[in-house]
Amino acid sequence: MGYLKRGRFIIFTLVFFILILVTVVMNISLIEEELKERGNFETENAVDLSFNKFSEDQIIEFINEVKKDKDLIIKYYCSVVSEIKVSGPNILGVHFNDKFTKDFSLKEGRFFNKEDFDTYRKVVVVGKDILPFTKESNGYRYVTIGEDDYEVIGVIDGKDKISTSEYILYNLNPVIKEEHNIIDNSWVIDSNVINRDEITKRLINIESKSNEGKINIHERGKALEKGDSVYLIAETLGALGLAAIAVLLSLIRAIDLWIQKLSIEIGVRFCSGGSKGDIIMLLLKKYMVMSFISSIIAGGVLSILSNLNITNLILFEFNIKVIVVSMILGILMGVIIIPLLVLKFKSMNASKLMKGGV
Repeated sequence: MGYLKRGRFIIFTLVFFILILVTVVMNISLIEEELKERGNFETENAVDLSFNKFSEDQIIEFINEVKKDKDLIIKYYCSVVSEIKVSGPNILGVHFNDKFTKDFSLKEGRFFNKEDFDTYRKVVVVGKDILPFTKESNGYRYVTIGEDDYEVIGVIDGKDKISTSEYILYNLNPVIKEEHNIIDNSWVIDSNVINRDEITKRLINIESKSNEGKINIHERGKALEKGDSVYLIAETLGALGLAAIAVLLSLIRAIDLWIQKLSIEIGVRFCSGGSKGDIIMLLLKKYMVMSFISSIIAGGVLSILSNLNITNLILFEFNIKVIVVSMILGILMGVIIIPLLVLKFKSMNASKLMKGGV
């Protein structure tokens, strides 16, 4: 087993190769899922709305006017939830008069209704993965928003770890009424029945009735286009891609150094009548064993990182299929690289190899 000791740099490099490749694949999947999920929460009619030189009271007054339009859906991407560590767009305040943009598959309970909004009822609908973080009292579950407890009335049956299973949707009306840190951006106005141009026209019409600041309206559905999602993936994972290239080059160098360390053994086998094909097969067998060991180590590291959940920026997840595919890719690189490196022995005699020369 001395070849494992001599090949420890290969094992170390393969572990990093598998870790990076699995991380790249899983994060691409994460971004694609988030883009799909955003498509589920919004139609192509959605627009971003922000306020310029509006006070908090003026923003509330404007939103209350928007609420009167039965065709419009209001979404507020702002975290006002306490005690639960869910960040970004996973927390969403909503108000609608007719129907939301998505029919959710509920594991239990119900979705919001008109009475909830009209009576300013403090209620939330959460993804199933949020349930363990809710508070329970008298048979009911609650999520703290601001200083108040909001009752969980429905649980979304998200189909995977990313997706809707980690969402918190809350009734926006009581938050607006009680003025819980209302900010001038993070607003989205959507509709199931009118297009983006009509939404924009109605918002401008509401603005014209006030003597306040200026509203800013931007297209939102455009970010859902395929080209933009590809750009987002490339931008987010560019650093990981460069790291993967660096590790690949390191792997080639590691295999070269490993073969150099085995030059004496290779020389002995040449003297014993071994052919280049025999040498290549021997090296490949040893390389495959090291690849298998590397996969086990990488799987253990990924499992630990996944459980620690050390960052929200990069997803670390144990995925046996991706690990196996990464191991196979590592083996294929060895199948290509090792024969090429062995070819340089052609011009060398066995005695030189046995002296450690390559």
